[in-house]
Amino acid sequence: MSTEHRSIAALRILVAEDDGMVAEAICDRLTDAGVEVVARADTGEGAVEAALALRPDLILMDVRLKGGMDGIRASELINEKMRVPVVYLTGDSDQKTLQRAKAASAYGYVLKPFHIRNLIVAIEVAVDRFEMERRLEESQLTYATILGSIADGVIAVDTQGCVRFMNGVAERLTGWLTRDGEREQLGTVLNLVDSGVDQAARDLVARVLNSRNTLAFGRDAFVISREGVRVPVDGGMSCVVDSLDRVVGACITLRNVTNARKAESERRQLEAALLDIAGREQRRFGTDLHDGLGQELTGLALLLSALTDTARASHSPHAADLDRACEVARHAAQSCQAIARGLSPIGPAEGGLIGALRDLVARLKRPSGPSMDISVSEVARLGLSAAASDHLYRIAQEAIQNALKHAHANSIKVTLDIEREHVRLEICDDGGGVKEVTEGAPGLGLRTMRYRASMIGARFEIAPRPPSGTRVICDCPHVRTN
Repeated sequence: MSTEHRSIAALRILVAEDDGMVAEAICDRLTDAGVEVVARADTGEGAVEAALALRPDLILMDVRLKGGMDGIRASELINEKMRVPVVYLTGDSDQKTLQRAKAASAYGYVLKPFHIRNLIVAIEVAVDRFEMERRLEESQLTYATILGSIADGVIAVDTQGCVRFMNGVAERLTGWLTRDGEREQLGTVLNLVDSGVDQAARDLVARVLNSRNTLAFGRDAFVISREGVRVPVDGGMSCVVDSLDRVVGACITLRNVTNARKAESERRQLEAALLDIAGREQRRFGTDLHDGLGQELTGLALLLSALTDTARASHSPHAADLDRACEVARHAAQSCQAIARGLSPIGPAEGGLIGALRDLVARLKRPSGPSMDISVSEVARLGLSAAASDHLYRIAQEAIQNALKHAHANSIKVTLDIEREHVRLEICDDGGGVKEVTEGAPGLGLRTMRYRASMIGARFEIAPRPPSGTRVICDCPHVRTN
């Protein structure tokens, strides 16, 4: 068998030709090429019957057949029941016949008279094309099944930003069916709102395609569906590159995070409530220590002092012991007050947050240590909740302690600006500074400060302070308690 015939060997072919001599010649040459001619037909009805009964690999179909049904109509009826490539044989070359043949899924078109080699080439091309289409359909079905079964929404767009595919999850999130949204601009189908990415969806596609970078949506992103339903989402956008490293489009993934964000919100509310309860108990305990045990110890110290004076006046041998007891009582009273102040540093009688910060700076200032100053600007009256005031105080306390222990600073400056809309706390030092501090940076102190800021809805930032040093900034919304 010759090389040119090797690719069609073992094919099962149906020949539909109304000219008996031509049909006989075609069948002989195909048989010589190793092809199995499963049947011959000279009418359209016969071709349909034979094709459905024998299911050949390919049909050679003459356009003009005997009877009331031509070859093109016969092919249409066959394709309604089964998929099979058809190569048309005809002496007509008019555009109307060609268009009808194309509409009937023609895989080849050979004009009579023809050389048998041209017919075999047309058969080879038709078989290859049919096999490629079959594989493509199988891969598309496989990918569509995979994409349709995953929990994330997937939208594919071309380089012009037009939608080419959406899986079922994406259809439900956007409110668009693929057949309705296909070829529409992404910005029409996907109404994405993301404060972290200040660009429309169509502009995001251009940005991703030009940069080839992956874009992640912010933590507060959400999609508004066609029906106006607002759904919080997570995900991102990345470009699609083919085997030749050409950008052929972009892929958008969307994950419905309604339950996750609800759980996160509930967790934060619970944590805030627990912290508030713990803070209130801590402040109550501090007040009880200060007003209860502290006062009693102070009274005891005064009583012992009076007894000591009496003992000295009477030259009692117990005067020295009473003096030592008086000193112990005074030290115990001071320790009790210090513990109470640590548990409840902020109180109306002591000047609230402002007084507590000033007292903190005064207590931490040492003659041999760095210079420490505090500056307060009151454009509006301070009216933060007790919990918010306590969190700001603890953030300042942690930042100052970090500067004292690790920064080797010469000066530390605490600034409290009380505006109408927010309260800004800033702690600056001129120490060794930090290179870069991110949300995931190590260090329990840094994580604690960030966490405290998040509990009161504050913006927290820690960054280098040129030319040297560190700036800790906490902007807290000024939500008044009254």
